[in-house]
Amino acid sequence: MVLDRGNSPAKQRVSVVVTDLDDTVWDWVLFWYTSFKPMYDEIKRLSGLSDEVLQDSFRRVFSAHKTSEYVFVIQELPCLLERHPSEELPGRYFSAIEACRRGRRLRPHPYALRTLRRLKALGVLLIAYSESKAFYAAQRVRKVGLDGVLDFLYTPPDDDVTDDETRRELRGRRFAELDLQETVARQTPPGAFKPCPEILHSILADVGAPPDQTIYVGDKLFKDVVMAQDAGVTDVWAKYGQSHWRDEYELLKKVTHWSQEQVQAEVEATPDSVEPSYVLEKSMWTLLRFFDFIPFRSTTTS
Repeated sequence: MVLDRGNSPAKQRVSVVVTDLDDTVWDWVLFWYTSFKPMYDEIKRLSGLSDEVLQDSFRRVFSAHKTSEYVFVIQELPCLLERHPSEELPGRYFSAIEACRRGRRLRPHPYALRTLRRLKALGVLLIAYSESKAFYAAQRVRKVGLDGVLDFLYTPPDDDVTDDETRRELRGRRFAELDLQETVARQTPPGAFKPCPEILHSILADVGAPPDQTIYVGDKLFKDVVMAQDAGVTDVWAKYGQSHWRDEYELLKKVTHWSQEQVQAEVEATPDSVEPSYVLEKSMWTLLRFFDFIPFRSTTTS
C-alpha cells in the first residue's frame, strides 16, 4: 500500500532533495529517440545494412563505452568500419550526423522545473544524481536552465570526452559556454551504478546533508526507489516518468548498453514488487503537498 502522507498533519521536514534527472526532470527517452532514430534511419538508407546488423553494431559500441549517447558512435560502428576507413566515416555519413543534431528534443516533465525553482526559493539544498556521464548531464542541465538552481550535480566521469580538443569539437563553439557556471559538478566512482546505497551515503556525507531531512526522487523502481530504501533515505517514486511501455523504448532496448538483466528488471519492477513510500502520479509539484520544506543547514562542521 502506497502512503499518501501529504494529507497527514505531521509531514516530514525536508531540507535536502536528491533527484534523478533522466526521465525524472526531463523526458530522456524522447530526447534519445528524437536524435538517435533519424541518425539510425539515415545510416540504414546510406549503407543498405539490415536492422539486425546495425543494431548489433550500435549495441557493441554503446556497451564498450557504457553509454547509449556516445557522440563518436558512427566512427566506431564495426559494420561501417568493414566497408570504409574510419577517417572517411564522418564525411560519408555527414547527413546522418546532421539528422541527429536536428532531431533532438529535450522536453522537461510538466512542473519539474517550476518545482525545483520553488524548492530553491525555500532554501532547500538541491542535488542531482544521474547515471548519465558528466558531459551529457551538464549539457542538459544548462539547456533547461537549471545551472545554479541545482546546488550539486553528481555523475560518472566522462572517460573519453574530457580533453579540451574533443570538447571543442563536440560543442562547435567556445567550449566553456556549456560548462556549468554555478552548479558544482562532482563525480561518482567509475563503474558504480544504481542501485548503490553507498554512493548515496557518500553524496550526503560530502555535502553535510542530514539523512532524516533528505528525500530521494527518481523514476526507476528497481534503481532509484530500491537504492533510497536501502540507504535509509525517504524514497519518492516519479511514476510520471515511466517509459518502458512506450514505442520509443523498444528501439532503445535493442541497442542500449544496459544488460538484458537490467532491461528485464525495469520491465518487471512494479509497486507490488517494490513498494514506494510516496508516489508522484502526474508531476513533481506534488512534493510540496507531501512534505514540509525547510532551509538547509549543513551538518558538516568547519
